[in-house]
This record gives sequence, structure tokens and C-alpha cells, in this order.
Amino acid sequence: MLQLALYCGGAASRAGMLGPRAVATLAVLGASLALLLSRRVRHDVVGVATALALVALGVVTPGQLLG
Repeated sequence: MLQLALYCGGAASRAGMLGPRAVATLAVLGASLALLLSRRVRHDVVGVATALALVALGVVTPGQLLG
């Protein structure tokens, strides 16, 4: 059985569970993929919305986003 180990830091990763930042990242990634595959929203709009969502959720800082 193939296992995917995601290191998120903190006690959650040591217990084999995803941390809140990893869950938020995966949720944004899933929503972005769904929007891209549906082709209802332009890809540049999806990219900007994804970046803003990651900043709003605290996954990345604005400096990391622009740098």
C-alpha cells in the first residue's frame, strides 16, 4: 500500500493527521481544480482567487505571495 506522507508541522502531523493549514490548502486546491475543469471561470481569475484565498486563510503571507 502506497502512503502519502505530508509534513505539516506540529502535533497533528506526528499523529498522522493533517494540520489546519494543510486542510485549507487542499480545500483551496480542490476548489481551484474544480473551477478550472468546469471552464466556467477564466483561468487567470481562478489564479488570482486562489492566491487571495491562500492569503485570507493565512496559509501564505502577502510578502510570500508577491515574492
